[in-house]
Amino acid sequence: MRKIFLLMIMVVIFVSCNIFNFSDNDTPIDFDSIELDTFIINNYYNDALELYFREIEADSSHPNYNNPIFDTTEVEKVLKIIQAVYNSNSSYRDTVFETYDIHAFPRYDFNTISLGVDTGAAEIKNLIAGNIPTGNSKLDSIITNFYFDSVYTYHFISSIIIYSNKNYNLIPIINELEKIPSINYAERNQYGGDGNNITLNRKMDSPKITFSFGYGDCMCGCIYREYWEFQIVGSKAEFIRKY
Repeated sequence: MRKIFLLMIMVVIFVSCNIFNFSDNDTPIDFDSIELDTFIINNYYNDALELYFREIEADSSHPNYNNPIFDTTEVEKVLKIIQAVYNSNSSYRDTVFETYDIHAFPRYDFNTISLGVDTGAAEIKNLIAGNIPTGNSKLDSIITNFYFDSVYTYHFISSIIIYSNKNYNLIPIINELEKIPSINYAERNQYGGDGNNITLNRKMDSPKITFSFGYGDCMCGCIYREYWEFQIVGSKAEFIRKY
């Protein structure tokens, strides 16, 4: 009798785990079945780019780490994950897209670089004056190949910002700029403060995406935060939990 009772408990536990544990559902995502609509493309492409860049930045062995050209196929996959949540029947879909209008944050610029420069160097003087070629072959190659077409200079500070008309993975570009003796440092620009955010984990077949709403002195770092977590199974987004 005791063996039968223990067997029944094990069956209940097994069934419960399979019914309620969505996190172990590693069904490969069916990207071909997810169609992007205009709203998601127009409003969340930059979010997809940001989320993909975070994957690159976190892993120096990432296949896109040393490639300045973003893999648009991968960016589109991230965008389709967002689309799947937008298509979902969960009541929290309206919460994250409409009530709080949640986007990825902080967000980097992918077309600007801040440079600390030697303002006495001839190539830097030419760059600031808009004279291209500047006389430094490496600098000229970067400026030309990546369409940096304008420069902003600060008053009384040895730093400038260069602007491109295209988006790039700036990591390898920055690494090359810092090899130029007249450039003391190069860094990406990002928005300050804190706020709502989107995070994505694609390390499993069924990715998890989490939207969060931050509040309470977010200029200095949000004190409070609410989270809505979804998992993509096949071509559908399943709501997992709110916490």
